[in-house]
Amino acid sequence: METLKDQFAHGATQEADNRTLDLYHSASRQSYQLIGSALIENKHLESLRDWLLTMLMNGQAQSKNRQLNYHFSIHYFLLLNL
Repeated sequence: METLKDQFAHGATQEADNRTLDLYHSASRQSYQLIGSALIENKHLESLRDWLLTMLMNGQAQSKNRQLNYHFSIHYFLLLNL
């Protein structure tokens, strides 16, 4: 009974055999690769966003739409004050 309590306490309710682990690995590998790629892309997009907002705030870049410029300015101001 004590061994069973230890298994539940550590989250191990059963041991998987190698075949099950291989099946899980092959089924989940692509998902983890996609998650990793999305994380890298998000970091890149964040840096582009920060760079572009700085350029817009400094007047070094402009949008053809004045209301869009205002929206970016307010958004950047709010980000700085969070």
